[in-house]
Amino acid sequence: MSKTQPLDEFLKELEGTSPSKRDKILEERGRSCIGKSFLKKAQEAAKGTKNDEEIIDNLVDSIQMLSREGNILYMIYPKCYCHHVKKYKGEIPEYYCDCSAGWIKELFKNALGREVDVKIESTILRGGSECRFRIKT
Repeated sequence: MSKTQPLDEFLKELEGTSPSKRDKILEERGRSCIGKSFLKKAQEAAKGTKNDEEIIDNLVDSIQMLSREGNILYMIYPKCYCHHVKKYKGEIPEYYCDCSAGWIKELFKNALGREVDVKIESTILRGGSECRFRIKT
């Protein structure tokens, strides 16, 4: 399974896989889907910083959809930006949004040099008014 594989083929291959295996596959797809411009923003956010807080501040300043609500970080999309979903004409299972969590994890791994935890709070595909991911650093 690759990020360039047509979505219908990819979804067929996911049928019958265990939820834990499916989550890992989707996370890897999301990690491989992140574009060079966002990886560059992540790396630039870390330059000349002394700690994670400075890196996160720089990320929040450079990525419009990343915000803080108190001590909690969120990535919030007002619409679905997944190019696979946009092009697909069929029914997309709700679990497909797990791919975006992998994308966010890869962004932070490139900025902080370590893994973060990402939880999906809502997505448009799951009936929400926005896609909202909580990030625990």
